[in-house]
Amino acid sequence: KNEDSLLEQLRRCNLALAQYSQTSGIYIVDFDRCFRTAGYSTLQTDWKLEGSKVAELAAQEICLLLEEGGVVDEFFEIAARR
Repeated sequence: KNEDSLLEQLRRCNLALAQYSQTSGIYIVDFDRCFRTAGYSTLQTDWKLEGSKVAELAAQEICLLLEEGGVVDEFFEIAARR
């Protein structure tokens, strides 16, 4: 029962973060989703999230988010004007 309660709290927290992201315009990276999708055993890690594969996947997820949000294009546009 405690596990169900914790899962419900996590779902509510994730929903609140998604709503906050939409209203504030900030980016929130859902590392848990990408790590879960890749598989913790494949990443050779545990709840501590140690290891080079975890760091690489986290970096890829951040870059993807920045690219999808247009931040990368905006950066290069600003750099080209200088």
